[in-house]
Amino acid sequence: MNKGILLCIMLTVISFSALPSSALEITLQAPDQTGLNASFSVNVSLDSTEVHDIKIFVHNSSDARITRGELISSIYSNDAWKDSWNYVLAAYPQQTSFLIKVTEQPGNHELCAQARKAGKNSYDAKSCLPLLIAAEVLPIEEEMLSEPEQEPEPELDEEEQEITTSASNQTNTSAISSSAEAAGTTEQVEETTRIVLNAPVPETVLSKDAKSRFWLIISFTFFSLLVIFLLLLRKL
Repeated sequence: MNKGILLCIMLTVISFSALPSSALEITLQAPDQTGLNASFSVNVSLDSTEVHDIKIFVHNSSDARITRGELISSIYSNDAWKDSWNYVLAAYPQQTSFLIKVTEQPGNHELCAQARKAGKNSYDAKSCLPLLIAAEVLPIEEEMLSEPEQEPEPELDEEEQEITTSASNQTNTSAISSSAEAAGTTEQVEETTRIVLNAPVPETVLSKDAKSRFWLIISFTFFSLLVIFLLLLRKL
């Protein structure tokens, strides 16, 4: 009986020693919904600092067995979109963020990530999250692409409206006064010009003394001419 108990203990110890000391855990951070053909980021975190290959995909499988034909996503790697069936080799821990896009079949699906140590064929950890795929780009993405709306002008309270109205009235009154003064000045100039142009030409009016002097000069001139004429006759 003692030998039987000892054998059971040995088998138990051997069984526990065959198990891994700790299972690898993988944590995902990703949006819960996205649009068809819209790229989004998936952040991967492992409780290990060893180098691992990473595989991220979205599938439409209805059971635990996922085939390559059931993948409906692509992953961006080495400056190109590639089939997400393949692992990104030796990606972690140097790379923790990956760019994914769903290329077909909108609806409710599952986003999964697998990690395996470099050189292995089977994965060491797997984690999945639900993902809703919209048929079109989500409204939040459309808002990012659209032009920003102009902000409405702030509304003024009653006191500010009165001050603004008063200032506007004063400005209008000043403008009207300036226009009226300019119009009055123009009318005065036009009237003065009209008076100058229509002024009658002054007539020359001789006084009595002037008339006497005028006739005296004419008589003296006539007398002088007569004397000269008589002298010329005598010489002849």
